[in-house]
Amino acid sequence: MPEPPGAKSTGSVAIYCVNCGFEASFELEGHIEFSLAEGIKEGQATFKGELMAELQVGFDAMYRYKQSLGKKHFPRVSLVGWEIPHVIVFGPLLTIDLQAMLEVKAEGMHAQSMPRLRANNTCRTDTSRLCIGY
Repeated sequence: MPEPPGAKSTGSVAIYCVNCGFEASFELEGHIEFSLAEGIKEGQATFKGELMAELQVGFDAMYRYKQSLGKKHFPRVSLVGWEIPHVIVFGPLLTIDLQAMLEVKAEGMHAQSMPRLRANNTCRTDTSRLCIGY
């Protein structure tokens, strides 16, 4: 929508991350029994993993609108002086000018977060089974 004559508007939006990030930790444990003659007799491995993630997004917004509503010039009036109309005036004059301006400002901020994501995983394998537990 075009702005009316004498109007000016400005605005901005900023998006930023407040507490964003993740942490992860992983452990791998295991043991193997073997002999040179028979090979692997028994084996077991355990994998443990943990992941935590957090996201919080912030929004800052600003809007400003300014418009001149108009000017009005009233005719000059001679208060007590002597004058030749449209030529010269001697004495005090009364001059009135009116001007109106409209200005609107709005600012806001909002932060939105998602619940902290936490995932734990444990997987155990041995020579007879693929994966136990989750």
